[in-house]
Amino acid sequence: MILGERIKLLRKTLNLSQSEFGKKLGITESAVCSYENNRRIPSEQVIMAICREFNVNRPWLMDDEKNDMFLPEPIGILAVSYTHLTLPTIRL
Repeated sequence: MILGERIKLLRKTLNLSQSEFGKKLGITESAVCSYENNRRIPSEQVIMAICREFNVNRPWLMDDEKNDMFLPEPIGILAVSYTHLTLPTIRL
């Protein structure tokens, strides 16, 4: 399977239209169509955006049959927010 076929398979697996897929990546529906039909090759920036936005395993996207489409979800990692903390007021 070549890159365009993998992009199309990914999009369909996610149940997204070409327009929806493109909007999530900041590209046009026409660009998505061109990639899927192998008329254009996505830039490195677009490939990175696909992997980041959809948690895609880059080796799979780049034609490695041995890898899964998606990266495993991290387990046991906590997202910590410090926005609720305030600094103490120091009076001079």
